[in-house]
Amino acid sequence: MLRAKEIDIIRTLVILALVLYHSLAPFTGGWAPLWTEPRTYSPVFEWLGHIAYAGMLETFVAISGYVFYLAETKRKEPQSAAALVKSKFQRLVVPALLWGVAYWLLFSGGNLASGLWRVVNGIGHLWFLPMLFWCFLLEKFVVLKYDVQLWILAIIAVLPYPALPFSFNSSLYYLFFFHVGAMLFKHREQLISRANRTNMFYLLALALPLLIINVELQHSIDLPSMSFWPKRAIICLLTSLRFVYSLAIVLAYFIIGIKLRDTRIYSAFRFIAECSFGIYLLQEFIIRFFYYHTTFFHSCEPLLPLLGFMSGFLISLIIVAIVRKTRFGRHFF
Repeated sequence: MLRAKEIDIIRTLVILALVLYHSLAPFTGGWAPLWTEPRTYSPVFEWLGHIAYAGMLETFVAISGYVFYLAETKRKEPQSAAALVKSKFQRLVVPALLWGVAYWLLFSGGNLASGLWRVVNGIGHLWFLPMLFWCFLLEKFVVLKYDVQLWILAIIAVLPYPALPFSFNSSLYYLFFFHVGAMLFKHREQLISRANRTNMFYLLALALPLLIINVELQHSIDLPSMSFWPKRAIICLLTSLRFVYSLAIVLAYFIIGIKLRDTRIYSAFRFIAECSFGIYLLQEFIIRFFYYHTTFFHSCEPLLPLLGFMSGFLISLIIVAIVRKTRFGRHFF
Protein backbone atom coordinates (compact mmCIF):
# COMPACT_ATOMS: atom_id res chain seq x y z
CA MET A 1 0.00 0.00 0.00
CA LEU A 2 1.18 3.51 -0.87
CA ARG A 3 2.44 5.28 2.24
CA ALA A 4 2.05 9.02 2.49
CA LYS A 5 5.27 9.99 4.25
CA GLU A 6 4.02 13.50 4.87
CA ILE A 7 1.25 12.09 7.08
CA ASP A 8 3.79 10.37 9.34
CA ILE A 9 5.53 13.72 9.83
CA ILE A 10 2.29 15.62 10.49
CA ARG A 11 0.87 12.94 12.80
CA THR A 12 4.03 13.03 14.90
CA LEU A 13 3.98 16.82 15.16
CA VAL A 14 0.33 16.99 16.21
CA ILE A 15 0.65 14.18 18.78
CA LEU A 16 3.56 16.11 20.30
CA ALA A 17 1.38 19.24 20.28
CA LEU A 18 -1.42 17.30 21.98
CA VAL A 19 0.82 16.04 24.79
CA LEU A 20 2.31 19.52 25.20
CA TYR A 21 -1.16 21.05 25.45
CA HIS A 22 -2.27 18.55 28.09
CA SER A 23 0.89 19.20 30.10
CA LEU A 24 -0.07 22.91 30.06
CA ALA A 25 -3.85 22.45 30.44
CA PRO A 26 -3.96 23.41 34.16
CA PHE A 27 -2.39 26.76 33.23
CA THR A 28 -4.82 27.52 30.36
CA GLY A 29 -8.02 26.75 32.25
CA GLY A 30 -8.52 23.54 30.30
CA TRP A 31 -8.07 21.45 33.47
CA ALA A 32 -8.63 22.15 37.14
CA PRO A 33 -5.88 24.09 38.98
CA LEU A 34 -3.11 21.98 40.49
CA TRP A 35 -3.21 23.75 43.85
CA THR A 36 -6.19 24.61 46.03
CA GLU A 37 -4.81 28.00 47.03
CA PRO A 38 -4.81 30.78 44.38
CA ARG A 39 -1.53 31.10 42.49
CA THR A 40 -0.23 33.33 39.74
CA TYR A 41 1.21 31.33 36.86
CA SER A 42 3.61 32.52 34.22
CA PRO A 43 1.68 33.79 31.18
CA VAL A 44 4.24 31.92 29.09
CA PHE A 45 2.63 28.63 30.18
CA GLU A 46 -0.84 29.81 29.18
CA TRP A 47 0.21 31.08 25.76
CA LEU A 48 2.30 28.00 25.00
CA GLY A 49 -0.82 25.94 25.76
CA HIS A 50 -2.97 28.03 23.44
CA ILE A 51 -0.37 27.83 20.66
CA ALA A 52 -0.03 24.05 21.03
CA TYR A 53 -3.82 23.65 20.90
CA ALA A 54 -4.33 25.97 17.93
CA GLY A 55 -5.22 23.96 14.82
CA MET A 56 -4.01 20.73 16.41
CA LEU A 57 -7.34 18.89 16.56
CA GLU A 58 -8.36 20.25 13.17
CA THR A 59 -5.14 18.82 11.73
CA PHE A 60 -5.84 15.42 13.31
CA VAL A 61 -9.21 15.43 11.54
CA ALA A 62 -7.69 16.59 8.23
CA ILE A 63 -5.21 13.69 8.46
CA SER A 64 -8.16 11.29 8.79
CA GLY A 65 -9.81 12.72 5.68
CA TYR A 66 -6.52 12.51 3.77
CA VAL A 67 -5.86 8.91 4.78
CA PHE A 68 -9.49 7.91 4.20
CA TYR A 69 -9.18 8.85 0.53
CA LEU A 70 -5.71 7.36 0.28
CA ALA A 71 -7.13 4.03 1.44
CA GLU A 72 -10.07 4.31 -0.97
CA THR A 73 -7.73 4.69 -3.96
CA LYS A 74 -5.99 1.41 -3.10
CA ARG A 75 -9.16 -0.68 -2.77
CA LYS A 76 -10.13 -2.92 -5.67
CA GLU A 77 -13.77 -2.18 -4.84
CA PRO A 78 -15.31 0.73 -2.89
CA GLN A 79 -15.84 -0.02 0.77
CA SER A 80 -19.47 -0.83 1.53
CA ALA A 81 -21.47 1.26 3.95
CA ALA A 82 -21.76 -1.61 6.41
CA ALA A 83 -18.02 -2.32 6.27
CA LEU A 84 -17.20 1.35 6.90
CA VAL A 85 -19.54 1.61 9.89
CA LYS A 86 -18.22 -1.65 11.35
CA SER A 87 -14.53 -0.80 10.92
CA LYS A 88 -14.82 2.74 12.30
CA PHE A 89 -17.03 1.63 15.18
CA GLN A 90 -14.41 -0.95 16.17
CA ARG A 91 -11.52 1.45 15.69
CA LEU A 92 -13.01 4.57 17.29
CA VAL A 93 -16.14 3.97 19.36
CA VAL A 94 -15.09 0.74 21.09
CA PRO A 95 -11.79 2.22 22.41
CA ALA A 96 -13.66 5.35 23.50
CA LEU A 97 -16.04 3.21 25.56
CA LEU A 98 -13.46 0.85 27.04
CA TRP A 99 -10.90 3.51 27.91
CA GLY A 100 -13.73 5.82 28.94
CA VAL A 101 -14.80 3.41 31.68
CA ALA A 102 -11.21 3.34 32.97
CA TYR A 103 -11.04 7.15 32.84
CA TRP A 104 -14.30 7.51 34.76
CA LEU A 105 -13.25 5.03 37.45
CA LEU A 106 -9.82 6.62 37.90
CA PHE A 107 -10.53 10.33 37.65
CA SER A 108 -14.23 11.12 37.80
CA GLY A 109 -16.42 8.81 39.86
CA GLY A 110 -19.92 9.89 40.80
CA ASN A 111 -23.17 8.04 40.31
CA LEU A 112 -23.30 5.25 37.75
CA ALA A 113 -25.97 6.70 35.46
CA SER A 114 -24.24 10.05 34.92
CA GLY A 115 -20.86 8.31 34.63
CA LEU A 116 -22.07 5.97 31.90
CA TRP A 117 -23.64 8.89 30.05
CA ARG A 118 -20.32 10.74 30.13
CA VAL A 119 -18.50 7.62 28.91
CA VAL A 120 -20.91 7.14 26.01
CA ASN A 121 -20.46 10.78 24.96
CA GLY A 122 -16.67 10.58 25.22
CA ILE A 123 -15.21 11.44 28.61
CA GLY A 124 -12.02 13.50 28.92
CA HIS A 125 -9.91 13.49 25.79
CA LEU A 126 -11.88 10.50 24.47
CA TRP A 127 -14.69 12.76 23.17
CA PHE A 128 -12.60 13.07 20.02
CA LEU A 129 -13.15 9.44 18.96
CA PRO A 130 -16.97 9.39 18.61
CA MET A 131 -16.74 12.82 16.96
CA LEU A 132 -14.31 11.41 14.39
CA PHE A 133 -16.60 8.41 13.87
CA TRP A 134 -19.38 10.81 12.83
CA CYS A 135 -17.00 12.64 10.47
CA PHE A 136 -16.32 9.42 8.54
CA LEU A 137 -20.02 8.65 8.27
CA LEU A 138 -21.07 12.18 7.34
CA GLU A 139 -18.36 12.37 4.68
CA LYS A 140 -19.41 9.03 3.16
CA PHE A 141 -23.19 9.28 3.43
CA VAL A 142 -23.85 13.02 3.15
CA VAL A 143 -20.95 15.02 1.69
CA LEU A 144 -20.14 12.57 -1.11
CA LYS A 145 -23.67 11.36 -1.77
CA TYR A 146 -25.12 14.86 -2.14
CA ASP A 147 -21.95 16.59 -3.37
CA VAL A 148 -21.97 19.11 -0.51
CA GLN A 149 -19.72 22.03 -1.37
CA LEU A 150 -16.91 23.18 0.88
CA TRP A 151 -18.45 26.62 1.44
CA ILE A 152 -21.61 25.00 2.79
CA LEU A 153 -19.50 22.95 5.23
CA ALA A 154 -17.77 26.18 6.28
CA ILE A 155 -21.10 27.80 7.15
CA ILE A 156 -22.21 24.69 9.04
CA ALA A 157 -18.90 24.70 10.93
CA VAL A 158 -19.18 28.17 12.44
CA LEU A 159 -22.84 28.04 13.50
CA PRO A 160 -23.49 27.54 17.23
CA TYR A 161 -25.12 24.26 18.24
CA PRO A 162 -26.44 22.90 21.52
CA ALA A 163 -24.62 19.94 23.05
CA LEU A 164 -25.77 16.77 21.28
CA PRO A 165 -25.18 13.14 22.30
CA PHE A 166 -22.10 11.19 21.18
CA SER A 167 -20.16 14.39 20.31
CA PHE A 168 -22.30 14.86 17.19
CA ASN A 169 -22.42 18.64 17.54
CA SER A 170 -18.60 18.77 17.48
CA SER A 171 -18.51 16.74 14.26
CA LEU A 172 -20.47 19.53 12.50
CA TYR A 173 -17.49 21.83 13.07
CA TYR A 174 -14.76 19.32 12.32
CA LEU A 175 -16.40 17.86 9.19
CA PHE A 176 -15.11 20.82 7.20
CA PHE A 177 -11.54 19.92 8.10
CA PHE A 178 -12.12 16.25 7.32
CA HIS A 179 -13.22 17.27 3.84
CA VAL A 180 -10.26 19.65 3.53
CA GLY A 181 -7.98 16.67 4.18
CA ALA A 182 -9.84 14.73 1.50
CA MET A 183 -9.41 17.57 -0.99
CA LEU A 184 -5.72 17.90 -0.18
CA PHE A 185 -5.25 14.22 -1.03
CA LYS A 186 -7.26 14.53 -4.24
CA HIS A 187 -4.88 17.31 -5.30
CA ARG A 188 -1.82 15.75 -3.72
CA GLU A 189 0.56 16.34 -6.63
CA GLN A 190 -0.33 20.02 -6.82
CA LEU A 191 -0.08 20.22 -3.02
CA ILE A 192 3.43 18.76 -3.04
CA SER A 193 4.52 21.06 -5.84
CA ARG A 194 3.18 24.19 -4.17
CA ALA A 195 4.28 23.22 -0.66
CA ASN A 196 7.89 23.02 -1.77
CA ARG A 197 7.61 26.60 -3.04
CA THR A 198 5.54 28.04 -0.18
CA ASN A 199 6.78 29.66 3.00
CA MET A 200 4.58 28.42 5.83
CA PHE A 201 5.41 31.50 7.91
CA TYR A 202 2.95 33.54 5.86
CA LEU A 203 0.19 31.22 7.10
CA LEU A 204 1.44 31.42 10.68
CA ALA A 205 1.62 35.22 10.41
CA LEU A 206 -2.09 35.16 9.53
CA ALA A 207 -2.98 32.68 12.27
CA LEU A 208 -1.18 34.23 15.25
CA PRO A 209 -3.01 37.61 15.41
CA LEU A 210 -6.38 35.85 15.07
CA LEU A 211 -5.43 33.42 17.83
CA ILE A 212 -4.46 36.31 20.12
CA ILE A 213 -7.74 38.14 19.39
CA ASN A 214 -9.73 34.97 20.04
CA VAL A 215 -8.04 34.30 23.40
CA GLU A 216 -8.33 37.91 24.56
CA LEU A 217 -12.02 38.01 23.65
CA GLN A 218 -12.62 34.83 25.64
CA HIS A 219 -10.89 36.45 28.63
CA SER A 220 -12.88 39.69 28.41
CA ILE A 221 -16.40 38.40 27.65
CA ASP A 222 -18.59 36.87 30.34
CA LEU A 223 -20.62 34.44 28.24
CA PRO A 224 -22.65 32.85 31.07
CA SER A 225 -24.16 36.23 31.98
CA MET A 226 -25.28 37.03 28.42
CA SER A 227 -28.79 36.54 27.06
CA PHE A 228 -29.49 33.88 24.46
CA TRP A 229 -29.04 35.63 21.09
CA PRO A 230 -26.05 37.85 21.98
CA LYS A 231 -24.41 34.76 23.46
CA ARG A 232 -25.02 32.80 20.24
CA ALA A 233 -23.56 35.68 18.19
CA ILE A 234 -20.40 35.84 20.30
CA ILE A 235 -19.95 32.07 20.11
CA CYS A 236 -20.32 32.28 16.33
CA LEU A 237 -17.68 35.06 16.20
CA LEU A 238 -15.22 33.12 18.36
CA THR A 239 -15.79 29.95 16.32
CA SER A 240 -15.24 31.89 13.08
CA LEU A 241 -11.93 33.27 14.33
CA ARG A 242 -10.84 29.80 15.40
CA PHE A 243 -12.01 28.40 12.07
CA VAL A 244 -9.84 30.80 10.03
CA TYR A 245 -6.63 30.51 12.05
CA SER A 246 -7.04 26.74 12.35
CA LEU A 247 -7.34 26.37 8.57
CA ALA A 248 -4.12 28.34 8.14
CA ILE A 249 -2.37 26.14 10.71
CA VAL A 250 -3.66 22.93 9.09
CA LEU A 251 -2.13 24.03 5.79
CA ALA A 252 1.11 24.96 7.58
CA TYR A 253 1.29 21.47 9.13
CA PHE A 254 0.88 19.89 5.69
CA ILE A 255 3.59 22.13 4.23
CA ILE A 256 5.97 21.11 7.02
CA GLY A 257 5.10 17.44 6.47
CA ILE A 258 5.90 17.64 2.78
CA LYS A 259 9.14 19.55 3.33
CA LEU A 260 10.40 17.00 5.91
CA ARG A 261 9.15 13.76 4.37
CA ASP A 262 12.38 12.94 2.51
CA THR A 263 14.80 13.97 5.24
CA ARG A 264 17.00 11.70 7.36
CA ILE A 265 14.78 12.11 10.41
CA TYR A 266 11.79 10.52 8.67
CA SER A 267 12.34 7.07 10.22
CA ALA A 268 12.04 8.53 13.74
CA PHE A 269 8.87 10.35 12.76
CA ARG A 270 7.44 7.17 11.28
CA PHE A 271 8.10 5.19 14.45
CA ILE A 272 6.31 7.79 16.60
CA ALA A 273 3.48 8.07 14.07
CA GLU A 274 2.89 4.31 14.20
CA CYS A 275 2.52 4.60 17.98
CA SER A 276 0.46 7.80 17.88
CA PHE A 277 -2.97 6.26 18.50
CA GLY A 278 -1.71 4.51 21.61
CA ILE A 279 0.06 7.68 22.76
CA TYR A 280 -3.19 9.57 22.31
CA LEU A 281 -5.07 7.05 24.46
CA LEU A 282 -2.51 6.86 27.29
CA GLN A 283 -0.90 10.28 27.64
CA GLU A 284 -3.73 12.03 29.49
CA PHE A 285 -3.99 9.17 31.99
CA ILE A 286 -0.28 9.52 32.75
CA ILE A 287 -0.21 13.32 32.98
CA ARG A 288 -3.35 13.47 35.14
CA PHE A 289 -1.95 10.82 37.45
CA PHE A 290 1.27 12.75 38.04
CA TYR A 291 -0.48 16.12 38.32
CA TYR A 292 -3.46 15.26 40.52
CA HIS A 293 -2.67 11.99 42.30
CA THR A 294 0.95 12.58 43.31
CA THR A 295 3.02 15.55 44.41
CA PHE A 296 6.01 14.14 42.60
CA PHE A 297 6.49 17.13 40.28
CA HIS A 298 4.94 19.87 42.39
CA SER A 299 8.20 20.92 44.02
CA CYS A 300 9.58 21.75 40.54
CA GLU A 301 6.89 24.28 39.60
CA PRO A 302 8.90 26.17 36.93
CA LEU A 303 9.68 22.84 35.22
CA LEU A 304 6.27 21.27 35.82
CA PRO A 305 4.95 21.50 32.23
CA LEU A 306 8.22 20.11 30.86
CA LEU A 307 8.14 17.20 33.31
CA GLY A 308 4.48 16.57 32.51
CA PHE A 309 5.21 16.61 28.78
CA MET A 310 8.23 14.30 29.03
CA SER A 311 6.49 11.81 31.31
CA GLY A 312 3.27 11.78 29.29
CA PHE A 313 5.07 11.34 25.98
CA LEU A 314 7.93 9.00 26.88
CA ILE A 315 6.01 6.66 29.20
CA SER A 316 3.14 6.28 26.75
CA LEU A 317 5.55 5.80 23.83
CA ILE A 318 7.49 3.07 25.68
CA ILE A 319 4.30 1.26 26.72
CA VAL A 320 2.84 1.38 23.22
CA ALA A 321 6.09 0.31 21.56
CA ILE A 322 6.39 -2.71 23.88
CA VAL A 323 2.73 -3.73 23.54
CA ARG A 324 2.84 -3.42 19.74
CA LYS A 325 5.60 -6.03 19.64
CA THR A 326 3.28 -8.65 21.13
CA ARG A 327 1.01 -10.89 19.11
CA PHE A 328 -2.11 -8.79 19.62
CA GLY A 329 -0.46 -5.46 20.34
CA ARG A 330 -1.15 -3.86 16.95
CA HIS A 331 -4.85 -4.58 17.37
CA PHE A 332 -4.77 -3.09 20.87
CA PHE A 333 -3.05 0.16 19.85
